[in-house]
Amino acid sequence: MNAEIQNKVLTFPNGVARLTEQELAATILTEDISGKLPKSRPIEHFELIRSVVDTINMHDKINNIANCTVEEILVPQRSVKRIRWTGPKDECPIKNYIIDRFITKININSLSDSESNFAIAINFSESGIQIGYGLNVTICSNMTIFNRDHMFSTFGEKDFRVPFEKGMELMQSYIENMTNSWRKIEKTKYELKQYELHEDSLRMIYGTLMKMAVNNTYSDSSRTPLNINQSTEFIRKIESSLKTQPVEEDMSFTAWDLVNVGTNILKPETADTRNLLMNNANLVDFIYEMALIEGDKMSITEDHPLVLAEHAD
Repeated sequence: MNAEIQNKVLTFPNGVARLTEQELAATILTEDISGKLPKSRPIEHFELIRSVVDTINMHDKINNIANCTVEEILVPQRSVKRIRWTGPKDECPIKNYIIDRFITKININSLSDSESNFAIAINFSESGIQIGYGLNVTICSNMTIFNRDHMFSTFGEKDFRVPFEKGMELMQSYIENMTNSWRKIEKTKYELKQYELHEDSLRMIYGTLMKMAVNNTYSDSSRTPLNINQSTEFIRKIESSLKTQPVEEDMSFTAWDLVNVGTNILKPETADTRNLLMNNANLVDFIYEMALIEGDKMSITEDHPLVLAEHAD
């Protein structure tokens, strides 16, 4: 291991460190004193990322489509431990840290359009592992997982969690089928852009989100997309944007606009990363359902991307 990497001081701007794969590998292994790893995450963190990348590269050799890049590995400060270090906290080198949580994305650069690309997200925590696929929105680097069927978790709800080995089989299927998956989620993205939500519909969404958030403080439901603080921030951002619209214009957002506002809140700087991918999928699913109930669907022309995508299938 490169001594320069091992001795690099780990910093946490806005409470989050940004590591490379090599830097993550330089941290202390997460196995217990007997050399074992828990069943929900029976693989070292850096090996998990490499396993996903290797699977993509193997698929690339067969289909020549999967040119990929690993984004920064985001590590929340509150989840790290310093071992065998008695000096100042802000001078502790990477080699003396145990990393219990991180989240990152692997971008599939060849499956992209002008505003987003196909991506696979990895969430590692002391509870287990979550991996899902969806869109990386380029301008804001938001990950968007369109529903829970597009991910797996080795922890959480009994009827949803899967063993690690089964999860990795699902991950391989995500990669093998990513071209078709890309087409389907692109169609869903354009469908979300068709639905306009006006002021009354937005108020209904606000109320439903807050009710779910309040109930979650008592029942801890994994279906709740945003907590109370996040729901308040979501409402504040929407209302602030509405105030900037000209008075003569109808006050509205598309469902896709709401998705981008919500997923921009669900980031390691402002959210608990342990269940971040599940919350992301729940949020997009919630907005999609509300759009079907409350939204006004705009008419589209024959040259609209949604129509072209349907004809391409």
